[in-house]
Amino acid sequence: MILLVALCAPASGETARISCYNEGIDLAEQGRYDEAVAAYDRAIEINPQSSEAWCNKGNALNNLSKHDLALLASEKAIEIDPMLAEAWNCKETALRSLGRNAEADLALARAMELGYSG
Repeated sequence: MILLVALCAPASGETARISCYNEGIDLAEQGRYDEAVAAYDRAIEINPQSSEAWCNKGNALNNLSKHDLALLASEKAIEIDPMLAEAWNCKETALRSLGRNAEADLALARAMELGYSG
C-alpha cells in the first residue's frame, strides 16, 4: 500500500493518474471509501476528464451515503462519457437513495441499454 501512495504522490502525468486511480480501486475494495475518494480526487486533479475516476468517486461516495455528492460525480462522468454504463448505474443508485425514483428508473434503463449487468 505504501508503494501505491508513493507512486500516486506526483501530481502530473498519465502514469501518476493511473496510479492514483488504481489506489482508489484498491482502497474501495478494502471498504476504505474516504481514502478512495481522496485517491480519485488526486486522479481527477491530474486529468479532470477521467470519466472512470469521476464514476468510481461517485460509487465510493454512494458507499459513504453521500448521495448528493455521488450524483454530482456520476453526472460529471456522464458529461465526459455518456456511454459509460457504470456512471449511469452510479447515478441510479444516488437518485434512488435520494428518493427520486422516477429519475432513477430512467438512469437504470440507460445503464442497461449500454450493457450494464450489475
